[in-house]
Amino acid sequence: MKKRYLAPLAAMVIGLCIWMCGCGDQEAVQPEEQVSYEIALVTDDGLINDGGHSEAAWTAITRYAASHGISHKYYKAVDSSDAAYAEVTDAAVANGAKLVIADGSDAGNVILKAQEKYPDVDFVMIDGEPVDEKTGDFRIAANTAAIEFDSAQAGFLAGYAAVVEGYSKLGFIGETDVNDSKNYGLGFLKGVDMASWQAGETAEVRYAETAESHDSVRSRAAGWYGERTELIFVCGQDIDRAVIEAAEAGGGKVIAAVSDKNEMSDSVITSAVQNIDGALTEVLELYGKDKFPGGEVLTFNVKDEGVGLSFRYDKLQTITTKEYNDMVESLEDGEIKLDFSEIDDVKDMQLKGVTIL
Repeated sequence: MKKRYLAPLAAMVIGLCIWMCGCGDQEAVQPEEQVSYEIALVTDDGLINDGGHSEAAWTAITRYAASHGISHKYYKAVDSSDAAYAEVTDAAVANGAKLVIADGSDAGNVILKAQEKYPDVDFVMIDGEPVDEKTGDFRIAANTAAIEFDSAQAGFLAGYAAVVEGYSKLGFIGETDVNDSKNYGLGFLKGVDMASWQAGETAEVRYAETAESHDSVRSRAAGWYGERTELIFVCGQDIDRAVIEAAEAGGGKVIAAVSDKNEMSDSVITSAVQNIDGALTEVLELYGKDKFPGGEVLTFNVKDEGVGLSFRYDKLQTITTKEYNDMVESLEDGEIKLDFSEIDDVKDMQLKGVTIL
């Protein structure tokens, strides 16, 4: 999978240049409150350059804006509550946004209402849908597009690669409030299972989904590494750093998720990435051509390079390009099917090469 990145400082510089140069001199000298920003990124209280959704989305937005001379701005909520997301969404529209891009499933309740409140504004949700978390009421209006990723496929590739790389004592830690944590984890188990079964071996997997604090997750991961776990696949922006810290202290390895975390630590051997940059760029281009895919849930998978493993740093020493591509092709043509809709508990998985601890 080919991905493009901008350094954090470069992204901010480009954003400033778009504001000052791409919108005309008259607008550039106006006070901040009088400037109209056409594209808005609405995100939580985390850093924009967080190595996750926000950074990838902002990279795509700044690059698109630079090439089309469009003004843009990001709005950080004070937290991930509905009230905070609603406040910044309203501010974005008040500042002239014609396209509001919401980062993450936490904004689902807000976009559910905002798409009706602002029918002349287009909305994009990244890795989330406009849904009422309490009632499950899902409504996607003609002015909203939802971008999702086949995280089960990404997890499968991570599990398969881990075993081919020689790891047989594995772990998975997912964040319970992450929308696709289940699919990452169950996909990982299926990948481990297939690779182990093909090799005539059995792998051990410790499995947990948690809402614990950073310190508690680090303690859990440290305990696993201390009990001979060699590698942990971690899904969750709020917990991946905790697992990486435990791996560095205990000599373990990590596979990260969502975005490329290889630069964070030598302990990260690869990442099961979502091509947020590519997916959002595709939607932005459609928006610019007046072909905005409103009313649609767009799912990106291996077929369109929406998910895959990062090979940027040559940390994977054993798995060959052919082995990897063979698995990708098997996922593409449906030979490997990953449907976990009927799985309520990890123990319900039918596995031949995995023992779940």
